Amino acid sequence: MAETSNYQLNQWEKTDRIQMEDFNADNLKTDQALAKQRDELVALTAAVALCGNCGIEQFSYVGKGTTGSANPTRLTFSKPPVVFFVRGRRALGLGSKSCSGITVTVYDSVIHGAAIGECKLTWSGNTAALVSSDVDFQLNTKDETYHVFALFAKDQ
Repeated sequence: MAETSNYQLNQWEKTDRIQMEDFNADNLKTDQALAKQRDELVALTAAVALCGNCGIEQFSYVGKGTTGSANPTRLTFSKPPVVFFVRGRRALGLGSKSCSGITVTVYDSVIHGAAIGECKLTWSGNTAALVSSDVDFQLNTKDETYHVFALFAKDQ
């Protein structure tokens, strides 16, 4: 008689003599495996409940190369985030619903250094508008992909 690879349950062949003890042993193994999975699920559920009241959203966009108040970079969230991050190839921005600006760090490969600045931030509902006179600080460099990561309070 052969056994399954995961739980070593019996696999009978036509010539095997079937016995009640084999069925009982398989039922016990199955019951123990299910109980272990249940216990792990209960533990995981409890662990997730302890992770706080944080929700997460992620999306990306491609920069258009425009700047200024007539051409803001718009980020639309499912709801206003507590904090959000925008990451491009050479830039990282950090903003919040409660701030009027987003702090941006831009790496300059010509001088091999970084510049830190602020981009104006305004909100209309769930949409943030970023405005700067510089495409790097507005997080809108043409054809560059930006990744947005936002954190929300679950009770919002």
